[in-house]
Amino acid sequence: MTRNSLPGLLAFAILSVAVVVVAALYPSRADAQRAAIGICPSTMPAGSTELECSCPPTSGGAPVWGTDFYTDDSSLCHAAVHSGAIPATGGTISVRVLPGRDYYTGSQRNGVASSNYGSWSRTVVFVGATAVDGVPLCPGSYNANGTGWSGTCRCPDTGAGVVWGTGVYTADSNLCRAARHVGVIGAGGGLVRVSAAAGQGSYSGSTRNGVTTNDWGSYGASFQVSAVN
Repeated sequence: MTRNSLPGLLAFAILSVAVVVVAALYPSRADAQRAAIGICPSTMPAGSTELECSCPPTSGGAPVWGTDFYTDDSSLCHAAVHSGAIPATGGTISVRVLPGRDYYTGSQRNGVASSNYGSWSRTVVFVGATAVDGVPLCPGSYNANGTGWSGTCRCPDTGAGVVWGTGVYTADSNLCRAARHVGVIGAGGGLVRVSAAAGQGSYSGSTRNGVTTNDWGSYGASFQVSAVN
């Protein structure tokens, strides 16, 4: 009997169909995660403060106001391309809402033209986008970039977020609020250097530089923030 006998081919065909069915019914974790991320709306929804979504390829012009800091009625995906968060071919973006600003400066970047604008009530920024000075914006919480990372990032502001610890902070603490608590930046934000730290048996809260942090017990991962010289 040869390797290409009919029973053998039939068994192989049945097995191949079974694999396809299982893959369809039970997608890989990566595929399932991609499927869970929805297509981005045209602009930031009024009730949202954070959003992760997928931008299709961008083409043509669309209204965008600002540079790095954008009005929340700007075209979301075009602003993401302008900021450098994604290429024009599209991709997943992570957006945060900040307080409004007195002025938004337009510019030409990455094939997208943005315009100047005056005072506006809400601002959007793209986490991970490279700012004008080449430094990425800091994530909201330290572990949003994955625990164990170190580097320099820019805090756009320090307005909100929960922090646990003093000097050494739990990995789920708001990074920029922790930086202000340490005293390396003011309320308006700025550049910070971030480094991973070992988990602690306990964390003590305190009030420093206008920020109150909380006590916590044992936590598996931590971080520290220092000034950029």
